[in-house]
Amino acid sequence: RTQLVRVSADDVGIQVVEGAFKPEEKNDEILECMAKVLKVRNPQMQVSKGWSNSSRLLIVQDVNKREVYQRLMTAVTDTKQYMVKAAAADAKKELAAQAMSKVAVVGLNI
Repeated sequence: RTQLVRVSADDVGIQVVEGAFKPEEKNDEILECMAKVLKVRNPQMQVSKGWSNSSRLLIVQDVNKREVYQRLMTAVTDTKQYMVKAAAADAKKELAAQAMSKVAVVGLNI
């Protein structure tokens, strides 16, 4: 699953689903993800080369910078909350399994 992992004033970190992608396929994957995040249609966006092989420039039409930033921040916050909930559920299952074996090992990610 392609998702946002960080947003800063300088750039946006996006994790593209693993697989052997050609550059244009990776761009299509990025456009699909960003269309959902930014709530725009694909024709309103264009991906072009960035400053390195792993960077891209995303041009968005009909949305101002502030709206783009707010939508990106909302999406990355929602992603982090989902990941925390998933990790908590996994930890709960792990603790339940450990309680059955009477061994206490707790891993914390801070």
